[in-house]
Amino acid sequence: MLGSGSRRTARQRRRLRSARAEASDRVARLEDEKRDLERKLEREHTNGPAHGDHSGDRLVAGSDERR
Repeated sequence: MLGSGSRRTARQRRRLRSARAEASDRVARLEDEKRDLERKLEREHTNGPAHGDHSGDRLVAGSDERR
């Protein structure tokens, strides 16, 4: 009787350990993705529209285009 309780507890501990490891991996991947996106945003911000990329947002009120 005592043996089955300890096996059940050990199984539960393994399951919890596995769930914590998966959550930790998921957080690490999300942090890496966040860092990559921040670097990309910083590169785009420093480069600006000088490279001819005018596909982003633009100020319509000051536009030279007339209707």
